[in-house]
Amino acid sequence: SVGVFDKNRKLMFDGDILEDDHGYKYEIFWLDVNACFSLAELDNDIPDEYEVPTFSYRNIHRLKIIGNKFENKELYSNTRRL
Repeated sequence: SVGVFDKNRKLMFDGDILEDDHGYKYEIFWLDVNACFSLAELDNDIPDEYEVPTFSYRNIHRLKIIGNKFENKELYSNTRRL
């Protein structure tokens, strides 16, 4: 687990796909360079001001888990890592 809950109080894990209130999707992944979890946006058309290059504990609770990259390949098809 990442040690953080989504807006529905569901515990988040590496590989989870999250969605914000605007419908933008993100993946939680481990970033070796910084030794921390980060978010990668999955929708290529997200405006720059919505991109989240690092895991933000202040805002992560506003997202909801909608699946994960292992069981929901259709959610993961347009991945673009930051």
